[in-house]
Amino acid sequence: SDVLLVNYTMLSEIRGGPLNVVGNLPYHITSQILFGLLDHNNVMDTALFTMTKDVAKRICARPRTKEYGIPSIIFQLYTDVRIMFHLSPKAFFPRPNTISSYVKFNFESARERREALNVDPRDLRNLTKTAFQQRNKRLGSSLKYLLRCHTTLIDRLPEEYEKMSPSDLEPWEFVHLSQLMFGKKPFPKHFRFAFRGEFGRSVKNKDYDYTRVLRDGIEEEEIDFGEEDEDEENEGNKEDEFKYNDGGADDQDDEDM
Repeated sequence: SDVLLVNYTMLSEIRGGPLNVVGNLPYHITSQILFGLLDHNNVMDTALFTMTKDVAKRICARPRTKEYGIPSIIFQLYTDVRIMFHLSPKAFFPRPNTISSYVKFNFESARERREALNVDPRDLRNLTKTAFQQRNKRLGSSLKYLLRCHTTLIDRLPEEYEKMSPSDLEPWEFVHLSQLMFGKKPFPKHFRFAFRGEFGRSVKNKDYDYTRVLRDGIEEEEIDFGEEDEDEENEGNKEDEFKYNDGGADDQDDEDM
């Protein structure tokens, strides 16, 4: 069966309780699996996964580091996450050219924090994705087109945020910005469509070399976490191209977080 098509909420109902998930994640779909779990966080207890050290560092990264980005913010807000230990390439066959990490995500211990956020996760997703698409720019510049959208409540950021870059903000500050821009909203009981959609999405590239991915440690999520900088010369066209994403999974795999 395809792990990206698992309905964890239905599985939890069948099993009669919260789920504890353990796995050695395929390198090329690590991000898709992890964000898919977030869409079903209400039925999750804990998750323990093996992934590459680079991805684990990005998930656990602190602000003002090069690893800090969308995964750091989202997973640190919605789960209690920590790296348990690292694994040498010698522990695998075939042997990858990368160090792996064993990471624990505690969904249950973070439940009260999630419910107290008072944001729609779809708003938070759009805010962080827009900000980190131009991570080296100040927020006043990178968010200006989002602020002009009809769904936002303000048309200018507070002065203390305008000159900051997205990597300067703590996870809770993105929650505060989301509240300012989109309003405080009760935490939705079910938000399966916020990150990956109810059933996730399969990898579309049928020619993907999975053997090479495992052997060389090449990961799709290294370019799919939505943190790429955009060319400044294209900024003039952004206003016409910008479309607010009001929820649901993206239509293209290369826009995954």
